[in-house]
Amino acid sequence: MLNLFLKVEITCWEVKFFKKVSCFAQIVGA
Repeated sequence: MLNLFLKVEITCWEVKFFKKVSCFAQIVGA
């Protein structure tokens, strides 16, 4: 159960990070 929670947390963080990076890339590219 804890393992699953950690997996979800990491995935969530990765998605947030990826969104920030793509947002930044759009600003720089614009």
